[in-house]
Amino acid sequence: MNDTNEVIWEEDGKDTPGVWNGKWQVDNARKIKFLSGEKELWQPLMYENDIYHCGHRELCVPSPSEQKLSIAEAYAFGAATSRNIEGRFLSALFKDEPEAQEAWKAIAQYNHFLVEHRELYHQATPVARIALISAEPHNPLADEFLKQSVFFETKVLAHLDKGVPLDRFKVLVMPADLPKLSAEQKARLNTFTTGGGVIIRAGKAEPGIAARAEAAAAGPRLSLEPRGYVLGQLTRTPDGRTLILHLLNYDHQAPAENVKVRLELSGLVQDLSRWEVKVLSPDAAQPQFAGLSLHGSVSEFTLRRIEHYTAVTLSARAGR
Repeated sequence: MNDTNEVIWEEDGKDTPGVWNGKWQVDNARKIKFLSGEKELWQPLMYENDIYHCGHRELCVPSPSEQKLSIAEAYAFGAATSRNIEGRFLSALFKDEPEAQEAWKAIAQYNHFLVEHRELYHQATPVARIALISAEPHNPLADEFLKQSVFFETKVLAHLDKGVPLDRFKVLVMPADLPKLSAEQKARLNTFTTGGGVIIRAGKAEPGIAARAEAAAAGPRLSLEPRGYVLGQLTRTPDGRTLILHLLNYDHQAPAENVKVRLELSGLVQDLSRWEVKVLSPDAAQPQFAGLSLHGSVSEFTLRRIEHYTAVTLSARAGR
């Protein structure tokens, strides 16, 4: 990437997010994290799928569900989405074909939500205290971390000086298949451990690595029951007074219902008793949640329904 670019625009999306033939597709979220680790923090990231699940973008129209989840996924993980609707999609819009009109309405619905709640996305930053070292975009361990809703960011081995600085993390996870480290890379990692950081070396098929990393980080963590195909990402506003839990349901066919959420905010908030919780979704005017409990640094509640995307905000009340 060229450091002088004011905006990074990547047309590297392959397939749209969802559950396809039993396979949970989180590749694009993983790629966004990788790209964020390659760029400077001040560079906005714009992301575009060039091959949809139904085929090349010139030849097909993704469903409304795919349109919605693609938008929500990108913004939850710190990117903006762009669309090239040439060919089939554009032609179908001109001809008022129902398939294209429904997809267009879905895009408008989610874009309207993002504009209406821009304060939840503009300059919001992830709160992760865990970083996964990756040498290339494809990293199976990153996929597993995403599916387990581990709050982590990616540090690109060749660009450890880019993205979020190493010293903002508590734990670095190093997969077994990394190439040999250079002297400069070793020096950076030694500085990290000297400053109190922890390095966990993951075996090729080592179970429980996510739990080990979360325990060592002693930071925020998320539990969902039933987990299904829902994953979470946690960000915060620039002033640090609002935390945003993004919950995405990748199952296009079935909404996630009665999802019990336990959000531990260790290292971020000591006492949630005077914090306010709100639930927002572009899929429902008034999303329902119940059983709210705030005790210490732990928030627990049940979400009645996650259609595609729900955002939960936790905000410090005035005077805190």
